[in-house]
Amino acid sequence: MSKSKGALDEQQDEKEYEEDDLYQDLDDKIKMISNKRMKPEKISDKETKISEESQKVVKKMYYDLFVEQLQQKLERLEKENDILKRNIGILYRTARVELKRKSDIIARFDKN
Repeated sequence: MSKSKGALDEQQDEKEYEEDDLYQDLDDKIKMISNKRMKPEKISDKETKISEESQKVVKKMYYDLFVEQLQQKLERLEKENDILKRNIGILYRTARVELKRKSDIIARFDKN
């Protein structure tokens, strides 16, 4: 009788352990998740259209941003070009004045 009582105690302990086991349904959940991954869900036409429209909106936003960046770069390059044109004009006039000044100095030394 003591053996059957010990066996009953073990069964009782095992039952309590199963009730308290936090991870007892983990295997079932893992199987369920892996089954979902293996079976691709059907995408409805409506979802496909929404997805296509979303992609179009994203592409338009991307292109708009790209165009805006190009316009900003163009403005910056135009300003830089204007500055460089002005600087090269000043440099050219300065060089002409310096050449005339040196030519005058050389001419004075030649006269003496």
